Amino acid sequence: MNKKELSFLLSKLKTFNDSKIKLEQYQTECEIAASILWMAYMNGDIVKKIIADFGCGNGIFGIGALILGAKKVFFIDVDKEAIEIAKENVVLMEEVLKSEFNFEFLNQ
Repeated sequence: MNKKELSFLLSKLKTFNDSKIKLEQYQTECEIAASILWMAYMNGDIVKKIIADFGCGNGIFGIGALILGAKKVFFIDVDKEAIEIAKENVVLMEEVLKSEFNFEFLNQ
């Protein structure tokens, strides 16, 4: 896995159809997310770590962490619709990578 491959995988994720301005929702571009995740990965902050993705939105950061070897990811968001999109995206990546991830969703 390299940063370019990670970015490609993240580009497959479903995004929001309608962002909720009140919740300050915006989509992080896959290249930006891949760069941030790759830096954390290279610094030893992902592999075998438990990660919390606060305000997870579509789950791009948490899913990227799982792809890069996180032990477990907690996806947390106040928006139930965002949680549903993130769930769909985790299932999609499990199917694409033929892997099972360790994760939990929290709607707070």
